[in-house]
Amino acid sequence: MEFFHNHVLSIILLTPLVGALLALFVPREFDNFHRIWGNLFGILGIIVALPLLWWFQPDSLQKYQFVESFDWIPSIGAKYTLGIDGISFLLIFLTVLLGAISILSAWSAIKPRNPAA
Repeated sequence: MEFFHNHVLSIILLTPLVGALLALFVPREFDNFHRIWGNLFGILGIIVALPLLWWFQPDSLQKYQFVESFDWIPSIGAKYTLGIDGISFLLIFLTVLLGAISILSAWSAIKPRNPAA
């Protein structure tokens, strides 16, 4: 649980990417699988972000919370750094919620092309 708490922002960021990469290995003919898989990872994004509701402290004196910082390419001094403040806290939930809604709403909107047309 400590790993999840320390890296929650990276997990939220990478959850849709993992779902998309895994879906690449499923043949195109399995339409329903891709729909279910997309919805599963859309909902998983919301579930992964939910603990932020309890862990975020709006009255904290820290400028950023849940800060993660790692050397990415040390030879050029590039770093991977994430952290959230009050506005980005709200934007995270807006993003995961709208992402899940848009995936769910595309369930019947996306149709395969008709090669005869």
